[in-house]
Amino acid sequence: FRGRVDPADPGAGRLVTPDGDVIVAWPAWAPAGVRQDDVLGLLRPGDVTLFTARPETSARNVLRGEVRSVAIEGGRARVRLASRPALVAEITPASVDRLGLRPGDAVWAAFKAGEVDLRRP
Repeated sequence: FRGRVDPADPGAGRLVTPDGDVIVAWPAWAPAGVRQDDVLGLLRPGDVTLFTARPETSARNVLRGEVRSVAIEGGRARVRLASRPALVAEITPASVDRLGLRPGDAVWAAFKAGEVDLRRP
């Protein structure tokens, strides 16, 4: 994700991007409560959990999206979602089968604010 980080709750910020916003942990390198422009947020696909119904979770980010593609690569599957912002989740092929994921399906994706690694480009 690329955008700016606005202050939110204490210790957290909102990474505002042209494609949608996510909640993030406030970056240690930034002064508390001071908006940060031109920030890059990295999220590992393995940190994204998928659900077929809106989950009850402590994760600060819960996004609804449509499955765009499912690519099985050995013991893992990459699921691309048309959410705002767009996400990629990495799950097992067994989870793809258990969830019945196919392109066009609506799913929920969740990830914790602390999983987004904020950097200066």
